[in-house]
Amino acid sequence: MAEAAEARSLDEASRASRLRLVELATRYHAAGWMLGTSGNLSARFHGTDGRSRAVLTASGCDKGRLGPEDFVEVDLDGRVHAAGPQRKPSAETSIHLAVYQRLPDVAAVHHVHTVASTLARPATGGVPGEITFEGLEMIKGWGLWEPGAAAPLPVFPNHAHVPDIARDLGSWLDTPRPVPAMLIAGHGITAWGRTPEDALRHVEITEFLCRVVQRLG
Repeated sequence: MAEAAEARSLDEASRASRLRLVELATRYHAAGWMLGTSGNLSARFHGTDGRSRAVLTASGCDKGRLGPEDFVEVDLDGRVHAAGPQRKPSAETSIHLAVYQRLPDVAAVHHVHTVASTLARPATGGVPGEITFEGLEMIKGWGLWEPGAAAPLPVFPNHAHVPDIARDLGSWLDTPRPVPAMLIAGHGITAWGRTPEDALRHVEITEFLCRVVQRLG
């Protein structure tokens, strides 16, 4: 009953964002990219007060069986404004907010755990570092259309204290970057976009390119 009441009380922007995230989570789960409650998705929307907020998948939820109540709404400073019954913010909320705070055009952030991205490392083997892609048609899916474009994908350390990952990402984003994605070593992909569909595409492109690196050894 409480969950139904929560769903009915949502404003239209929040509800629409949640329903789209449910669809995307189901798709990622079916692909094997959000297994065992892993990963998290978010969308930026404007509340009834006109201010930007983010709605994120709550911690510990099965991404193959989400409902509109399985989310948490926060402002861009991380203060919780709404949450389903017994739902708590994901530990990685700070990573999503690091993107939204620095990239005002971004409206979606997706974090998934794929095998290829979990194994990917810079050629030097150390992190932080970058994996640079050149001469591959699929980098156009990141929006890089210039002939001979180089696409540096950053790989950050998997700090146990997640806000330290957000700090690293935020520092990186303080300079304009061509690639709308990053890896956390041993911890998968985080990608973003102007729309949920853009973020999905950027996740898929990143996963494809990580598989290329894996095949090349």
